[in-house]
Amino acid sequence: MMGTMEKKNISLLLLSHSGAPVRQMTLSKTYIGFICLCLLGVGLGLGALMYDYTLLRAKAIDNHALKQKVTTQFNEIIGQRKEIHTFAQAINKFKFQLIQLNDFEKAVRVIAKIDKGDVLTEPNDLFGVGGAIPDDLNPQIPLTEKHDDLIQEMYEQVVCIDNALSSQKKKFSSLINGLDDQLEILAYTPSIHPCRGRVTSGFGYRKSPFKHNKLTFHKGYDIAAKAGTPIKATANGVVTFAGYKGPLGRLITIEHGNGITTSYGHAKKLLKKKGDVVKRGDVIAKVGTSGRTTGAHVHYEIHANGIPVNPEKYFLD
Repeated sequence: MMGTMEKKNISLLLLSHSGAPVRQMTLSKTYIGFICLCLLGVGLGLGALMYDYTLLRAKAIDNHALKQKVTTQFNEIIGQRKEIHTFAQAINKFKFQLIQLNDFEKAVRVIAKIDKGDVLTEPNDLFGVGGAIPDDLNPQIPLTEKHDDLIQEMYEQVVCIDNALSSQKKKFSSLINGLDDQLEILAYTPSIHPCRGRVTSGFGYRKSPFKHNKLTFHKGYDIAAKAGTPIKATANGVVTFAGYKGPLGRLITIEHGNGITTSYGHAKKLLKKKGDVVKRGDVIAKVGTSGRTTGAHVHYEIHANGIPVNPEKYFLD
């Protein structure tokens, strides 16, 4: 290719492979400048396009990573809301169990005949004086909805339950003290047979075994047993008499407090003396025939404030 330059035009000569001239083109400098500007513009445009493409590609990669991150966070939020639902169900269950515990405490008080005193036992009072039992939480709120209200309500109920637990703790402490008192009273209340054997005479009027066809009032409870059979104290107490006493023969009397005393007559042998402290079930004497009797047995009496009462009302064994 050859070119000749004039003042304002440029000639281009196109040659074949053999070197022979094929075509001659004459272009103005202005036209050539225009073409160069166009080529430069195209180059700049392609460069800008490549730059934008590179940026878009980078942004697409970033957007994909961001989308994955958002998806992961969304799944985490869904998982957290599921845990919130589970926690709400647990709060409802715990609240129900706390109410049952309160009902159980009241039932024990009724059975044990323990006054509630200053301790609140109404179910509403469990969650605050004058306050109602909080409504159950709704754990069925769709996972895609906001849970702000549910979380706030859960927090309020947790605080309420915590206060109820403190209240229930005080009530159980009072109940345990009451039961301790009851157990103490029970320990000093006659409740078992002094020995095992055949009942030969109960409490009340009976035909006298010594006076034919005459009714006499029998103040005790006779249990026939083999001579030497252990006689047991029927409750905790202190021996106030141990000796021989007329028709009752060898006799032991125990004071149990609250005006209750028990006596055990016709013993063969006394194993305790006056002033001894005894526990329920302690062996205090042996069955015998001392005093006025028709055979080996123990004559057992209970007195309440000095008045003889039917021992059968006290037997729990």
